[in-house]
Amino acid sequence: MREIINDWRRVFQDYSLPFYIIQLPKYANVLRNAWAEIRQQMLKVSQTLAAVHLVSITDTGELYNPHPVTKRIAGTRLGKILAGTTYSSTPVFNRIIKDKNQVHLKFKGVQHIHATQNCHIEGLVNGVWQSIPAKIKDDQVVVEFPNGTTQARYGYSNAPILTLYNEQNDPIAPFLINLDEGNLI
Repeated sequence: MREIINDWRRVFQDYSLPFYIIQLPKYANVLRNAWAEIRQQMLKVSQTLAAVHLVSITDTGELYNPHPVTKRIAGTRLGKILAGTTYSSTPVFNRIIKDKNQVHLKFKGVQHIHATQNCHIEGLVNGVWQSIPAKIKDDQVVVEFPNGTTQARYGYSNAPILTLYNEQNDPIAPFLINLDEGNLI
């Protein structure tokens, strides 16, 4: 994806040509975490190349149809981002701040986070993924990971149930991060 974007910018001789990546919707009928891995790469490209914007529709779609029948939500989100009336991208993981035994997950494209159900972040604790309760504090998610936790993830599956949204009701994009380095994997 990075090579395609850079190649098209070279061909059009416009290195600031904007690109909008539509993150994959939910779809269960693929190999384990295959779509989650593709979404993670889409997120990484949007965060490492200038003028590349991510539009998450991961909370839409059908479990067994890779081409969602209902496209209104996707079109509305893309339209808002193109119009520049709110944010330039879907809310995405930005960085972590460690404070004693708490990890504060910070996001771009968020002033306030709300959850549609109890807030949980998964942590890789001694090699096993566990659901860890988290708290929302304004524009961040605060988690107390157990000792031995090396990675954290949210919505990282082929057909996740996303529960975290910004004040515009746009979903926070799924992510997988390394807690030691504080960056995307």
